[in-house]
Amino acid sequence: MRAHSLLYALLPGTLACTGSTPSPAPQSAAADVAGAEGVVRALYQTYLRDAPRPDLWTSGTLSKGLQGAWDQADKAPTPPPGFDVISAAQDDHLTDFLLETTATPTGARVVAHFKNFGAPTEVDWALIREGGAWKIDDVVSGGQDLRATLAGAAPDRRDDDLGSG
Repeated sequence: MRAHSLLYALLPGTLACTGSTPSPAPQSAAADVAGAEGVVRALYQTYLRDAPRPDLWTSGTLSKGLQGAWDQADKAPTPPPGFDVISAAQDDHLTDFLLETTATPTGARVVAHFKNFGAPTEVDWALIREGGAWKIDDVVSGGQDLRATLAGAAPDRRDDDLGSG
């Protein structure tokens, strides 16, 4: 106990002698993931105000990987998904909207909770940082993982190769 007291007593003097100042604390995880939450919140604002809807696929909010998966699946005869991933439905009337945001080892998770025509609904968003900006990297909506759905719908590249010759 006495050694700890001595260390704490000497520490301020040591900093003063060296002229060093402590570096600012890194941005807290809570403050950092607030940016991720802002990306998802912006998508839902038009739904809550019944305004024109964003086109998620051209919004610039998708990660390179998810955008590439979408672009590939979009070449399929029936591109998925067959519903709006933001509202997890084909038709919507959202109420009781709430976002729950947490930091993850790879970025952030934002879970949107709301009622759609009175039915409790949850959409789970995975976001990562690309080029200093938060980007949507996956969505689980209507019980479907968007990346998995897109991968299953993408045309087989071998079919393209066979058909070209």
